[in-house]
Amino acid sequence: MSNVLIGIIGVILFIGLALAGALFLGPRFQESTNNSRGSAVIQAVAQISNAANMYRVQEGVAVLSNANIDTVLRANGYLKSVPSNPTSDIYVPLMSTAGGVRNATAPAEYVVMQLTDNAASVCAAIAKQTGQTLLADGSAPEASTALPIQPSGCVKMTAGLGTALTNGGYYAFSRI
Repeated sequence: MSNVLIGIIGVILFIGLALAGALFLGPRFQESTNNSRGSAVIQAVAQISNAANMYRVQEGVAVLSNANIDTVLRANGYLKSVPSNPTSDIYVPLMSTAGGVRNATAPAEYVVMQLTDNAASVCAAIAKQTGQTLLADGSAPEASTALPIQPSGCVKMTAGLGTALTNGGYYAFSRI
């Protein structure tokens, strides 16, 4: 009889500790997931940005803002493969000018990557990691006319930014 009571008490304690751990660690676990995804995004856009810099130095010409990363940088040996987007299978990295414009005459100034899955939280994590000043509510800054001049970060873009990035949303960026 005492073995059954001890077993029941043990099961109740185990369930209680499991629930307490889930309640305590749940937000921290989600925050660490956002931080790791943010790091992966920044690493991806920085890798492409560094490849574009190397291309400009070695080839003597800048990568254009409408360039396809795969056909320009990967095909010429500056990237082994185009980094994937850790937040989406749909959105790939893009070359862009500061105003979000992509055309055949303007040199690329930024590599941008649109965030989708849990975008606001991942963008805020990127902003913290890159030293951006967050808004009062803890969210990433907004861009209405141009991307920030800092080396990398994340912004919430408004619809009027440029021809390529007009659908708004959250974008990680790295300057070239």
